[in-house]
Amino acid sequence: CSLKISDYNCQTNHVYSFKQNKCVPCPVNFISDNRYPFKCFLDTYQSLNYSQTVAECAKFNLTIIRPKSVNERQMMLNRSIWVDSKITKLGATYLWGDGTKVYCFGNNEPNNGENFNDLVENTLFIRGGNFKDAKESRTFRSLCELTDSMEYLYY
Repeated sequence: CSLKISDYNCQTNHVYSFKQNKCVPCPVNFISDNRYPFKCFLDTYQSLNYSQTVAECAKFNLTIIRPKSVNERQMMLNRSIWVDSKITKLGATYLWGDGTKVYCFGNNEPNNGENFNDLVENTLFIRGGNFKDAKESRTFRSLCELTDSMEYLYY
């Protein structure tokens, strides 16, 4: 929690490696954003449903994005993008793929499409910096992430 992002400024398309204690280039075709220099992203430039997005990211041994910090969510203000969270029963808590709780939902979200009897909106996307639930059959932009813990994939 004491991490001060401004202390880890990397040039464009570089990521700060805690393992190497320096900025390192993102892999070819990956992008980064200086507002959050700890991840590289692979933009598939495709609108896919949730399952297709999971499969597309898995092809590269990556995950769907997990924008937990304010800085990460700010990077996605003008996009609708799937995020790595899905539930399987009505009333369940949304968790990230790593098991931590999802926060920062939009107003009146998640709302399951106002359905109180059956689970109809079981996945999350981000729009306007907030999370919203949706049917996994909808299509949104697909963005995969590479974090410092995945460095072995490109070194």
